[in-house]
Amino acid sequence: MTTVSQVNSTEQTDAQADTRAGRNLRPLAWVAAVITVAAIVCYTLLKGFVTLPFWNAEVHLRREIRPIPFIEFVDPNIWYGPLLNVGGNVLMFIPVGFLLVLIFQPKRPLRTALFVGLGASAFIEITQYIFALGYTDIDDLIFNTLGAVLGALLAKHLSLQGKYTLVGLIIAAGLIAVLPFAVVAYRYFT
Repeated sequence: MTTVSQVNSTEQTDAQADTRAGRNLRPLAWVAAVITVAAIVCYTLLKGFVTLPFWNAEVHLRREIRPIPFIEFVDPNIWYGPLLNVGGNVLMFIPVGFLLVLIFQPKRPLRTALFVGLGASAFIEITQYIFALGYTDIDDLIFNTLGAVLGALLAKHLSLQGKYTLVGLIIAAGLIAVLPFAVVAYRYFT
């Protein structure tokens, strides 16, 4: 027969194990964060220098402001443009909110993710405009911020195992995403 003290002891041991495992997650989250930043820089500021399938690099070497939200849904340049815009921007910033919460554990994770996502996206859009590195688009601000908030929600609600799994997926996807840019850089510098 199990006593109350044995149950409490088991719960404490489980909680202590989760705390230790959570501490082990932070260094991996930092690795994922560095890779995420590299991928975001590649696909937002260097996208005009690498041609990929479904991606014409030359189109992105321009200075243009798109202040009307969702206009690409009404008059897209290419049929898959709206899907790539929404999916790419949301997915690119989910790791930002997720890793932000894992690493810094803010008291208000959704609000923090919202402001960090919005601030980082605004920085990218302004940089793209200044250096003619792409479209400065209000949709990017909206979808990047949405992605960061969704990432924070995931960090709040996933189990510890789910968090480990998502960090691993972020690392793998980030490395794969950066690979074409690394190949171009290698060819350019060698």
